[in-house]
Amino acid sequence: MRTRHPVRYLVKNISRSYKSIYDLCNWKTINVEGKSVNRYYGTTALLLSLGRCARSLLDYSLEKMNKDNVVINDRFFKREFNTVLIKMRGKGYSSGTINKAFGELVDSQLARRMKKRGAYKISPLFFFSGTEVKRDSQITSEYERPIKALANKVRRALYERDGGKNKKD
Repeated sequence: MRTRHPVRYLVKNISRSYKSIYDLCNWKTINVEGKSVNRYYGTTALLLSLGRCARSLLDYSLEKMNKDNVVINDRFFKREFNTVLIKMRGKGYSSGTINKAFGELVDSQLARRMKKRGAYKISPLFFFSGTEVKRDSQITSEYERPIKALANKVRRALYERDGGKNKKD
Protein backbone atom coordinates (compact mmCIF):
# COMPACT_ATOMS: atom_id res chain seq x y z
CA MET A 1 0.00 0.00 0.00
CA ARG A 2 1.41 3.34 -1.01
CA THR A 3 1.29 6.12 1.52
CA ARG A 4 0.88 9.77 0.70
CA HIS A 5 2.07 12.69 2.74
CA PRO A 6 1.74 16.45 2.23
CA VAL A 7 4.71 18.64 1.37
CA ARG A 8 4.43 22.39 1.87
CA TYR A 9 6.45 24.88 -0.12
CA LEU A 10 6.47 28.62 -0.78
CA VAL A 11 5.43 30.19 -4.07
CA LYS A 12 6.46 33.73 -5.00
CA ASN A 13 3.64 36.08 -5.94
CA ILE A 14 3.81 39.51 -7.54
CA SER A 15 5.62 42.08 -5.42
CA ARG A 16 3.57 44.64 -3.50
CA SER A 17 4.86 47.59 -5.47
CA TYR A 18 7.57 48.36 -7.94
CA LYS A 19 9.68 50.03 -5.28
CA SER A 20 9.14 47.35 -2.62
CA ILE A 21 12.01 45.02 -1.86
CA TYR A 22 9.69 42.49 -0.25
CA ASP A 23 7.79 39.94 -2.28
CA LEU A 24 4.66 38.18 -1.17
CA CYS A 25 4.80 34.44 -0.77
CA ASN A 26 2.01 31.93 -0.36
CA TRP A 27 2.10 28.40 0.95
CA LYS A 28 1.18 25.60 -1.46
CA THR A 29 0.71 21.96 -0.54
CA ILE A 30 1.04 18.87 -2.71
CA ASN A 31 0.59 15.22 -1.78
CA VAL A 32 3.55 13.03 -2.69
CA GLU A 33 3.99 9.27 -2.71
CA GLY A 34 5.92 7.83 0.20
CA LYS A 35 7.23 4.65 -1.42
CA SER A 36 10.64 4.65 -3.06
CA VAL A 37 12.95 2.09 -4.59
CA ASN A 38 16.70 2.24 -4.13
CA ARG A 39 18.93 1.57 -7.11
CA TYR A 40 22.33 0.24 -6.20
CA TYR A 41 25.79 0.53 -7.71
CA GLY A 42 26.53 -1.54 -10.81
CA THR A 43 23.18 -1.27 -12.60
CA THR A 44 24.09 1.33 -15.23
CA ALA A 45 25.71 -1.07 -17.70
CA LEU A 46 22.80 -3.50 -17.38
CA LEU A 47 20.22 -0.77 -17.88
CA LEU A 48 21.98 0.57 -20.96
CA SER A 49 21.92 -2.88 -22.55
CA LEU A 50 18.13 -3.22 -22.25
CA GLY A 51 15.75 -2.61 -25.12
CA ARG A 52 13.04 0.04 -25.00
CA CYS A 53 10.23 -2.29 -23.93
CA ALA A 54 12.35 -4.06 -21.29
CA ARG A 55 13.51 -0.76 -19.78
CA SER A 56 9.96 0.61 -19.66
CA LEU A 57 8.75 -2.66 -18.19
CA LEU A 58 11.47 -2.59 -15.51
CA ASP A 59 10.59 0.96 -14.51
CA TYR A 60 6.89 0.07 -14.32
CA SER A 61 7.64 -3.16 -12.41
CA LEU A 62 9.68 -1.23 -9.82
CA GLU A 63 6.57 0.79 -8.98
CA LYS A 64 4.22 -2.21 -8.95
CA MET A 65 6.35 -4.80 -7.15
CA ASN A 66 5.35 -5.90 -3.66
CA LYS A 67 7.47 -5.71 -0.51
CA ASP A 68 9.37 -8.87 -1.55
CA ASN A 69 10.33 -7.43 -4.99
CA VAL A 70 7.84 -9.74 -6.74
CA VAL A 71 5.71 -8.74 -9.72
CA ILE A 72 3.05 -10.92 -11.38
CA ASN A 73 2.96 -10.88 -15.19
CA ASP A 74 -0.73 -11.48 -15.81
CA ARG A 75 -3.32 -9.90 -18.08
CA PHE A 76 -4.17 -7.23 -15.49
CA PHE A 77 -0.53 -6.19 -15.17
CA LYS A 78 -0.15 -6.03 -18.97
CA ARG A 79 -3.36 -4.03 -19.34
CA GLU A 80 -2.28 -1.48 -16.70
CA PHE A 81 1.21 -1.24 -18.25
CA ASN A 82 -0.24 -0.61 -21.71
CA THR A 83 -2.74 1.92 -20.32
CA VAL A 84 0.13 3.98 -18.92
CA LEU A 85 2.06 3.69 -22.18
CA ILE A 86 -0.93 4.70 -24.28
CA LYS A 87 -1.50 7.76 -22.11
CA MET A 88 2.15 8.77 -22.45
CA ARG A 89 3.14 7.70 -25.98
CA GLY A 90 -0.06 6.77 -27.76
CA LYS A 91 0.71 3.07 -28.24
CA GLY A 92 1.38 0.02 -26.11
CA TYR A 93 3.05 -3.38 -26.53
CA SER A 94 1.58 -6.75 -27.40
CA SER A 95 1.42 -9.53 -24.84
CA GLY A 96 4.21 -11.43 -26.59
CA THR A 97 6.50 -8.40 -26.59
CA ILE A 98 5.94 -7.92 -22.86
CA ASN A 99 6.75 -11.59 -22.25
CA LYS A 100 9.96 -11.25 -24.31
CA ALA A 101 10.87 -8.15 -22.30
CA PHE A 102 10.52 -10.13 -19.06
CA GLY A 103 12.81 -12.74 -20.66
CA GLU A 104 15.30 -9.99 -21.42
CA LEU A 105 15.22 -8.90 -17.76
CA VAL A 106 15.85 -12.50 -16.70
CA ASP A 107 18.73 -12.87 -19.18
CA SER A 108 20.35 -9.71 -17.86
CA GLN A 109 19.92 -11.00 -14.25
CA LEU A 110 17.81 -8.00 -13.24
CA ALA A 111 14.95 -10.41 -12.49
CA ARG A 112 14.41 -14.13 -12.07
CA ARG A 113 11.48 -16.44 -12.72
CA MET A 114 9.77 -17.84 -9.68
CA LYS A 115 7.96 -21.16 -9.28
CA LYS A 116 4.54 -19.54 -9.55
CA ARG A 117 3.53 -19.08 -13.18
CA GLY A 118 4.05 -15.51 -14.37
CA ALA A 119 5.81 -14.39 -11.20
CA TYR A 120 9.13 -12.59 -11.41
CA LYS A 121 11.39 -11.33 -8.65
CA ILE A 122 13.34 -8.15 -9.28
CA SER A 123 16.91 -8.71 -8.09
CA PRO A 124 17.48 -7.16 -4.64
CA LEU A 125 21.13 -6.89 -5.60
CA PHE A 126 20.21 -4.00 -7.94
CA PHE A 127 16.83 -2.66 -6.71
CA PHE A 128 15.10 -2.81 -3.34
CA SER A 129 12.34 -0.89 -1.56
CA GLY A 130 12.79 -2.05 2.04
CA THR A 131 15.41 -1.64 4.73
CA GLU A 132 19.05 -2.55 4.26
CA VAL A 133 18.76 -5.41 6.79
CA LYS A 134 15.88 -6.96 4.85
CA ARG A 135 17.76 -6.46 1.58
CA ASP A 136 20.81 -8.25 3.02
CA SER A 137 18.69 -11.21 4.09
CA GLN A 138 17.03 -11.43 0.66
CA ILE A 139 20.39 -11.34 -1.11
CA THR A 140 21.67 -14.06 1.20
CA SER A 141 18.65 -16.24 0.50
CA GLU A 142 19.02 -15.65 -3.26
CA TYR A 143 22.63 -16.83 -3.26
CA GLU A 144 21.95 -19.72 -0.89
CA ARG A 145 18.88 -20.92 -2.84
CA PRO A 146 20.75 -23.71 -4.70
CA ILE A 147 22.08 -25.13 -1.42
CA LYS A 148 19.19 -24.18 0.87
CA ALA A 149 19.00 -27.52 2.74
CA LEU A 150 22.75 -27.61 3.38
CA ALA A 151 22.83 -23.94 4.44
CA ASN A 152 20.01 -24.52 6.94
CA LYS A 153 21.81 -27.58 8.32
CA VAL A 154 25.03 -25.59 8.83
CA ARG A 155 23.13 -22.75 10.50
CA ARG A 156 21.40 -25.18 12.89
CA ALA A 157 24.73 -26.78 13.80
CA LEU A 158 26.32 -23.38 14.48
CA TYR A 159 23.31 -22.29 16.51
CA GLU A 160 23.48 -25.43 18.66
CA ARG A 161 27.25 -25.15 19.05
CA ASP A 162 26.98 -21.58 20.32
CA GLY A 163 24.17 -22.48 22.72
CA GLY A 164 21.60 -20.36 20.91
CA LYS A 165 23.55 -17.12 21.24
CA ASN A 166 24.48 -16.50 17.59
CA LYS A 167 21.52 -16.77 15.24
CA LYS A 168 23.16 -15.13 12.21
CA ASP A 169 26.31 -17.20 11.48
